[in-house]
Amino acid sequence: MTEIIRLELTVKSPLGVSTPWVGWDGFRVETVVDGASHRITRTKASLGDLLAEAAGRSAVFAGASSGGYVFPAFLPAYDAVMSTCKVLEVLSHAGRPLSELAAGIPVSARVHDVVHCPWSRKGAVMRMLIESVKGMEVDDLDGVKVFEEQGWVQAIPDPDEPYFHLWAEGATREDSELLETKYRETLRQIVNETDSGA
Repeated sequence: MTEIIRLELTVKSPLGVSTPWVGWDGFRVETVVDGASHRITRTKASLGDLLAEAAGRSAVFAGASSGGYVFPAFLPAYDAVMSTCKVLEVLSHAGRPLSELAAGIPVSARVHDVVHCPWSRKGAVMRMLIESVKGMEVDDLDGVKVFEEQGWVQAIPDPDEPYFHLWAEGATREDSELLETKYRETLRQIVNETDSGA
């Protein structure tokens, strides 16, 4: 999809890119758009928010971290056939095999885990987590995303299940795993503190 985004940005349209806030592998989407006169609009990590943003703006592409892709000028919804057609379009312009294009995609070091949290304590856990990262660089568009020297970590309460999603991405897999482990333990400690009435 990296080459598809580049094609959309350079050949097709001077418009922005809409991508989910959690998604499209964090650092990779910035690498693709870097240097172009385009912008990234991040949304909450939900299909509804992604599609509403894609349909409501003049975006050329929207992508979810789960792998769903939207080309709003064609249809503001996931469309596997259109995605396949875009791959074929890129191949027709690139003059290189798909394997060579795929080899040029930056490797993601993003990791994911879930941390159990009873429904009744999700709000208190979020407040305590926000308090624990006070003074740090934080983005609160969806859950809490904390930026540290080695990368970022994001905690998002699941809307349907009694747990938090924990995403982390650093320059290397080891950096990502260290961040994920640190914040998984922080979340577990906060959940336990709220359980004991602290």
